[in-house]
Amino acid sequence: MSDKEKWIRVVSNLNKLTQDRSLVWASEPPTEGLRERGVENTYTARYGSWILRLYSYNVEVEATTSGLVTALVYAASSRTKLITVRRTRLEIVDTFQSPLWGFPEVSGLEDLLRSAQYQVADVDGFVAAVLRGT
Repeated sequence: MSDKEKWIRVVSNLNKLTQDRSLVWASEPPTEGLRERGVENTYTARYGSWILRLYSYNVEVEATTSGLVTALVYAASSRTKLITVRRTRLEIVDTFQSPLWGFPEVSGLEDLLRSAQYQVADVDGFVAAVLRGT
């Protein structure tokens, strides 16, 4: 198993634990440093003695060109085109919310974030209540 495959599997297992409610996430306000990076909310969970923190943030990246017309337009421009993309970050943090280690960016992080948000918002409870009429 490659290193990348290992981390994809770890994230997939965390997502399954989240969906099974074996891993319980809580919504936390972002630290000042994260707020400055545009983070609106963070989610934390305990797995054994480790504290996990999950959040999404914006980052500017250089736009990639595809197609002849796009390539010609950018070739005629002396400026680099930047676009904003949303990234998801999973970290191990200490009790003060200081990051100790960041997981590599692998597929499945966005799914884990959505599962944590779904769990914290208690969407299943909401749906059940609406269907019951209460």
